[in-house]
Amino acid sequence: MPLAKDGLAAASARIWIAFLTVVLIIGVYGHLRCRLQFQDPLATSLGVADLDGWSVTHFLFFSIIGYVFPGPQKGAVAFLGGTAWELVEHWMGKNRPPWMGGWGGCQAPEMEAHNANWWYGRASDLVMNGLGLLAGN
Repeated sequence: MPLAKDGLAAASARIWIAFLTVVLIIGVYGHLRCRLQFQDPLATSLGVADLDGWSVTHFLFFSIIGYVFPGPQKGAVAFLGGTAWELVEHWMGKNRPPWMGGWGGCQAPEMEAHNANWWYGRASDLVMNGLGLLAGN
């Protein structure tokens, strides 16, 4: 059910809660993937540019956000949040701090050498985020 009557501040808070929840779920998933050493099915290429199963999750998540929080202002908040996350992913891929331990830093058979630590921000994720927001609205 869309929360169209929510003010921007309330909607922004709920959007950030949704983001944090998803980040925690992804973190636990990544930790379990490393610990249990299973191949990440979401890393499967879709055969178009660098799109994979993670690209689909970006599209679906942002479609839901766009549906539940319709409108350009709320969409801008969500898109900025997605952009911030991609910047964090890019930074973590290059400078993962030691305190993160094994969270997202294992060698996995499906990962190429340049992104073996599982943290990599991609411009295509931003495109999928934007398309998801448009589809959800």
